[in-house]
Amino acid sequence: MAQLLDLHQVAAKIRTQPHVPEHDLVAWLEGIEADVVPASITTIDVLHAAFRFDRSVLAALDAIVKGERDPEHTPRICRICACSWRLPCTRSGEACAWISGEDLCSGCVDALAAPVAEGAAA
Repeated sequence: MAQLLDLHQVAAKIRTQPHVPEHDLVAWLEGIEADVVPASITTIDVLHAAFRFDRSVLAALDAIVKGERDPEHTPRICRICACSWRLPCTRSGEACAWISGEDLCSGCVDALAAPVAEGAAA
């Protein structure tokens, strides 16, 4: 999930009225990720209230699913942190860049390399 959070952490950030227990929110999120529960506009609004994401990227991905848009012109999204070309993540005060040929930003490629380096030093 975006921002390197697990489903329990995501559920804890979601505010509902009336209150929905966290375990029910986790089940709901699992359903969305498994494509069992549709991500309606209400779902998107609830998640957007809790997390920063670019709605135009979401709209572009929806258009691809519907066959209405060429994937070549779709904004890139990092497979680790879900930042996009419009909303880059920042590490050490600098905006990330794209790793050539990958769906990965420079901030996350560094984060992926860190555990490998730590394991080699052990």
